[in-house]
Amino acid sequence: MRANRTLISVLVAIALTPATPLITSSAAAVSHDHDRWDSEMKVKEQETITKSFPMTAAAEKALEVDNVSGSIHVVASTANEVQLVVTKTIRADSKDKVELAKKEVTLDITQDKNSIRLYVNGPFRCNCQDCAHWDHDSGYVVKMDFQLQVPATTDLK
Repeated sequence: MRANRTLISVLVAIALTPATPLITSSAAAVSHDHDRWDSEMKVKEQETITKSFPMTAAAEKALEVDNVSGSIHVVASTANEVQLVVTKTIRADSKDKVELAKKEVTLDITQDKNSIRLYVNGPFRCNCQDCAHWDHDSGYVVKMDFQLQVPATTDLK
């Protein structure tokens, strides 16, 4: 069975006033474990990731966010930097599964000049044809909620 994934892809040239919401989106979970989020998974751990990325004022700017489970909220800013706050929430069957989730699910960040890519990576990104080798009941669910402030002229994907 192929894992279902909601792909959110928006390309926009932004010319809005500061604090105007640009994009608010939610991504669905790739596993049926998400159905057990509140009911069965009793261990919960949360972490906040905060980073800023300077950008050149006159150059073209681009931001790509590839999330699997969680929300993405983007707001225009007058600053020449991207401000990132991610709330990473892990729900799991046990503390051991929380530790496994920390190792397996990562936020990969790539910056090349004025281009930034934020990519939620994990075993659900197997890139095979049938995903047969991935254990869909991993015993954990990881949700990443993104809050971003970006220069108003940033192209978003």
